[in-house]
Amino acid sequence: MKWRSHIHILKSVLETTEIKLDERVLRGLFKGIVEPDLRPDYDKHRKRPVKQHDKTVIKLVKYYLQLAIYLYYRGELEESGRALGRAVHYAQDLVLKRRKFLILDVHDNIERRIDELCRNIDIDIVRECISKRPRRSNNPYDVLCSAIAVTYRILNTFVENVNRRKILARVTVALSSASIAAIVMLLGVYAVSSIIVFVPSLAVLAISLIYVVRLLRYTYSKPKSDRFRTVM
Repeated sequence: MKWRSHIHILKSVLETTEIKLDERVLRGLFKGIVEPDLRPDYDKHRKRPVKQHDKTVIKLVKYYLQLAIYLYYRGELEESGRALGRAVHYAQDLVLKRRKFLILDVHDNIERRIDELCRNIDIDIVRECISKRPRRSNNPYDVLCSAIAVTYRILNTFVENVNRRKILARVTVALSSASIAAIVMLLGVYAVSSIIVFVPSLAVLAISLIYVVRLLRYTYSKPKSDRFRTVM
């Protein structure tokens, strides 16, 4: 798709839905949405820059979405938005299926038609499309609708993961603190305390620590891509 199309679709989804992003994330998002055309990733298996309409790009969409969440929790909000923008760009391109007529590639004609449709996106179109299942197509309107749907899904997944882990982190910390306090108290009076109380508290602490380790690993372990050499 043309840059204008990518940006039009992103803006229409943000303006129509209830998705709210930090200003720094938004700044990076609008940088990342056009970046893959300027700085494409590299397909190590095929030894060439990524072909953005190839099905293998779905792996890059997942990678950059995970990277966006990882960077957000490191406090790198603009870089998080940039990674999110790259994920959205690849996802939008993925729904456009290349079409050939005999030996002629009519891909450019389809992109021009999509660009024309993008100039007239309204609230009703966005609301209709975000609930549809995305699919690859070479019909310009279907491509536009699917691009709207995948854009919404990626942004919504990002927001849900960020919020879910905020809650998980708070619950885990509270649970761990309560378990430690209970065990310390019981150890102080261990001679008269009941093992029925002590063992469950110890078990809760162990479970809490497991969640803490998982949370820290997911938050501070940078995602990796085996197939692609990525720019981020």
